[in-house]
Amino acid sequence: MRRALPLLAALLLLVSAPGVALQADAPRAGESAPARATETVTLPGVNDTTAHLHVDAGRSAVVDPSVGVGAALSMDGSAMESKLAEYTLEERLAAEQSSAKKEQTVLEYKYHVESRLSALQNYRKSLRQEFNDGRLSPREYAYGLAAVDAEAEALRDSIGRLESSSERISGLSFYTRNMNATVQTLEGPVTERVDDVVRGRTGSTRIYVGTSDVGTALSMIADGRYVREAYRSDNRNLSRTSSGTIYEVGRQVLTEQYPWVMENRTRMSSGIYSPLNFYPTTIHHEQGTLTAHVDVGTRKIFGEIQRKRLGAFPTGEPIRNATTGISIAVNRTYPGGPLHVTLTDSDGNAVDAPVSVDGRTVGTTGDDGELWTVAPGETFTVSARRGLNTVSVTLTPDGVTPVNSTVAPPES
Repeated sequence: MRRALPLLAALLLLVSAPGVALQADAPRAGESAPARATETVTLPGVNDTTAHLHVDAGRSAVVDPSVGVGAALSMDGSAMESKLAEYTLEERLAAEQSSAKKEQTVLEYKYHVESRLSALQNYRKSLRQEFNDGRLSPREYAYGLAAVDAEAEALRDSIGRLESSSERISGLSFYTRNMNATVQTLEGPVTERVDDVVRGRTGSTRIYVGTSDVGTALSMIADGRYVREAYRSDNRNLSRTSSGTIYEVGRQVLTEQYPWVMENRTRMSSGIYSPLNFYPTTIHHEQGTLTAHVDVGTRKIFGEIQRKRLGAFPTGEPIRNATTGISIAVNRTYPGGPLHVTLTDSDGNAVDAPVSVDGRTVGTTGDDGELWTVAPGETFTVSARRGLNTVSVTLTPDGVTPVNSTVAPPES
C-alpha cells in the first residue's frame, strides 16, 4: 500500500511528543479461571453484564493521543488519493465511447479497490506485529490503527463509486455488499476517536491498547460510555465452511459466548454474508450495545465492539483504603476494563479531588466524587490527594499475576 510508508514516517516524527503512559512489558501469567484464549470471558463474580472477547495481551499501554499534524496530513493524503482515483475513473468513462472500453475501465477500478482493501488488511496485521516486537511505540501503533480506520472510511466511498459506475454500463453489475462487510471488520469506535483527536476534532481521550500475536483490544471512556473494540485473527478462517446455515450457527455461537446478552436483549439486527462465512450482529440491551462478528466456519467470535453506559453495568468488588479525611474505593476489573474511582470524606460525603494512575493524573472526581477511566494491563496504583492527605490503592487486573512484590494497602 503506497500510503503505509509515508504514514509511518509521519508517526516517527511524533515519538518524542508527551502523552504516553506505557506499561512495562512483562511475560503473561496464568488466568484466574480456566478459559481458552479463543473464548469470551467475564469478570469473576460479575455475571449480570456482557462477556468480552479475550485477546490475552502480551504487550499493553495506556495512550493519551493528541493533535498530530504529520499523522493527520497522511490520513488526509489517503483520502485525496481516493478522490483522485474516483475523478480519474469518471474522466475515463466520459472519454470512452464503446461499452467494452467502459467495462474495462470499471474492472480496472474494481481491481484497484480490491487491492487497497487487501493491502489494508495486511497493513493492520503488520502494525500489530511491529508493536508486539517493540518496533512501534504505543503512540505510533494507536495512530497507525486510526489511519486504518480513516482508510476504511475512504474505501466505503470508493466501493460506492464502483457500484454506481457499474450500474451505468449495460450488462455489468457488481455485488459490493461483501466488500462493504469486509470494510466493516476494519473499523471501530476507539480507532475512530483517535483519528478525531489527531485531527483536532475532539479532546484527548485516555486509550488502552493491548495486543497478542493474534489479537488487539482497545478501550476508552467517552461520552458517558465505556467503549471497547477487539479483534482476533486466529478466529477468522475464510477457507472453513459452516456445517449449518449461517443464521443457525451464528445464533448458536452468540448464545454460547454471550448468554447474558442473549437473555436480556431488547433489539437485535444481523447480517448474512455467505461467501465470507460472516454473521455480524448488533444486540441492544439494557446496559448498551454489543456488536459481534461471528465466523461461522470456525464457530468463533473474531471481532467485537462494546458500548456500555457508565453506571448501568456492575463492576468487580472495590478495594478500599482511607487516611485522615479521605477514603478511596476502586473496583477490580480486567486489563483495559472500566475503572471506577470513588472518593468520600469521613462522613461519607463526595470529595472532588485529582486522581492519578501510576503517578499520571487522569482527571478529577468532580462534585459526585466519582471518576471513570480505563485500567492498565498490569499491576497499577490509583492515588488521590486532597490538601495534605493522599490515599492510594494498588490493584492487579483480573487474569494477570503480579510480576513484582508490590502489596496493596489493606482492604476494609
